[in-house]
Amino acid sequence: MSVDVATRHLVATNPNTPGETLLELLNEFPKPVLSNSQFSILCSTDSPLLYQIPLSTICLLVQLKTAPDSFFNGRLTIQIPMF
Repeated sequence: MSVDVATRHLVATNPNTPGETLLELLNEFPKPVLSNSQFSILCSTDSPLLYQIPLSTICLLVQLKTAPDSFFNGRLTIQIPMF
């Protein structure tokens, strides 16, 4: 919630940061969050929090190719609306 970019970046890298907060920071700081061991734990436990990640952020993660393997191993099913 800090307006200071440096503080938010430090929170994104802190392994004690709660999963909910990491997801809030994921779009702004994708690489630090993806490198955070707490995010890896979220992915390996198939946390319901993962289903709250916006589609635009998931697309960004796929492009970065730095998310944990467990993120891409079918644990996360994306429902794309049909138009």
